Amino acid sequence: MSRRSRTRTGIEVKNPLTVKAVGYIDVELEKNENDEIVSITLPEMPTIKIGQKIHIGKLKHPYKINSIKPVGPNNNKTYEMSIAKRTKASLFILPMLPGNRVTYLFDKSLINCFIGTDTHSDVIALLYRFSGDMKFVQFEDSLKKMENFKLSLDTSNRTVLYIFDVPHKHWGNFYNFLEGKYSKFDENYKKRILRFHNTGKDGTLGKILYKSKSRKKQLEKVLDLNILIDDDAELYSIPDLSEEIYDPDVYDV
Repeated sequence: MSRRSRTRTGIEVKNPLTVKAVGYIDVELEKNENDEIVSITLPEMPTIKIGQKIHIGKLKHPYKINSIKPVGPNNNKTYEMSIAKRTKASLFILPMLPGNRVTYLFDKSLINCFIGTDTHSDVIALLYRFSGDMKFVQFEDSLKKMENFKLSLDTSNRTVLYIFDVPHKHWGNFYNFLEGKYSKFDENYKKRILRFHNTGKDGTLGKILYKSKSRKKQLEKVLDLNILIDDDAELYSIPDLSEEIYDPDVYDV
């Protein structure tokens, strides 16, 4: 009978925001008084602490670890270490610009999308891991040629922020987003969001936009509510502006 070989524990890149521990993992965790993980020690590796910057992957991209979360069932648990969560703007505001996820290197280089910075409000701001290779230079040039492009800012020697004006036709959708009224987006924009992310009404985004009964029941079960969610209620939390506005301390990579 063949035996499953043991994989050496290590860390690999999951996406521009997150790295994850891989292999058969026996870890040491330190938690604070709120039961949040503040450090993790993997076999034969130095301890990683919240606030620490690590360099991962062939290009040694820096990741500032602002959260450490367990993922998966207890018998197959791993840990993800992240700069931040994917913003709601990345899901609901980025599609106001032309193209789709591939156009914006969504899963390769886009760190996050924001609706403001410390000096620019009510905009679409895209934070990227900068690369000097020709493909990225061409990509950067294509961004700067877009109709609503405003300016770019070098936020570090490894990141760059591209800022766009909100297209005039989407101001109503933009303000609905600020209030968490996702189901109030106009019908054409709902369809645009789903096309942008290559998903349909039966996916999570579609269920949020169209307030599906199945998502409502799922939330009632997960939240273990003693009362039912009102039929008029939105089925996704309102944006937290502290997460949706670019913070250089959080994204210090």
